[in-house]
Amino acid sequence: MKSIKELIKNVNDDGSDDNLNLLIATILGSKFYVARYLEEDGSFLMIEDHEGNLHYPIFSDLEELDKWEGDFDADIWTFRQYLCRIMDEYQGNNVVINPFGESFDLPEGFINDCIEAIRLEEKNDHHN
Repeated sequence: MKSIKELIKNVNDDGSDDNLNLLIATILGSKFYVARYLEEDGSFLMIEDHEGNLHYPIFSDLEELDKWEGDFDADIWTFRQYLCRIMDEYQGNNVVINPFGESFDLPEGFINDCIEAIRLEEKNDHHN
């Protein structure tokens, strides 16, 4: 099985639907390094790109995480666990995987669909 970094490179190189679908399926079943570096108000730290857009960063491995300078601890969470942590404060920002290397932005629509699926699942669990 190819690593997330290899799959991101494939998507960035050719953008084929097959490579994109494989990357998305892999993301949904993967764990990521998430920096526990919180703002004073308790919200997650976001990174700003060169255009001034804010993104939630997640990292596929320690090599990618180590590219982020700063003092923080890191946890390993599944993609679903991560979305559960950010969904109450989520305001349409992209999630970027490996922002300091070969990166991939998960767009707002995809994140919103995933969060909605989690909320629906939680609602159904409470009724059972």
